[in-house]
Amino acid sequence: MIFNLTAKKLISHDAETSSENLRENFVAFIKGLISFPLDIPGTAYHECLQGRKKAMKMLKNMLQERRMMPRKQNTDFYDYVLVELAKEETLLTEGIALDLMFVLLFASFETTSLALTVALKYLSDYPLATIIGGDKQRKAEHGGRTTPSTTTTQ
Repeated sequence: MIFNLTAKKLISHDAETSSENLRENFVAFIKGLISFPLDIPGTAYHECLQGRKKAMKMLKNMLQERRMMPRKQNTDFYDYVLVELAKEETLLTEGIALDLMFVLLFASFETTSLALTVALKYLSDYPLATIIGGDKQRKAEHGGRTTPSTTTTQ
């Protein structure tokens, strides 16, 4: 129930009228999330990857449809993401926007402990994203000037 409400508010997805079942993709993703990472058809991990892939494809198709036929009025969060993507001086890329939507939907689908597990896994798999994000944050805090790292050594 919460997932369907969140999907409706974020991306105007109606589970009853949609031909694709977003919920099933997240169920497959969750089942294989904490499993042995063996990407062989039939394993829970493979189903996890397939669930994420299908959900991301669905979100990307939705993004492309909305770009082709923009709405006159922003009605959900995805519309605001599209407005941000259209700006010239934005840090938001299409990939980041799609990941953001996936993570927000995931957060409404699963408990906090599992969401933290995914976040830690993502950060450990992509440490450069953490470094770049920190650098951009420091730059924004200091008015666009590049400053030395705030870490100290003793």
